[in-house]
Amino acid sequence: MSTPASNARRTTLSLIVAVAGLTAMTGSASALSLVVKISCAADYVRHCSSFNPLGKEVRKCMYDAGPELSQGCVAALLDAGEVTQEKIDQR
Repeated sequence: MSTPASNARRTTLSLIVAVAGLTAMTGSASALSLVVKISCAADYVRHCSSFNPLGKEVRKCMYDAGPELSQGCVAALLDAGEVTQEKIDQR
């Protein structure tokens, strides 16, 4: 039986795993900033956790989920130059 506490622990663990996976991308040429990784971790879990965070597919998935991404994630992506204000306004 799931309790609210066990659900919260599972969610926290999922976020930690997502941030850890996204953080592993730091060495790649397409590395995301730590701010983006942290700001978008919940969005990754919600929309794209079926994709390897080190894979190319995760960027497309996050792009496709764009209209549903949290404001914090979108702001971090904008600040990091991962998306333009024009692209955001088009959605």
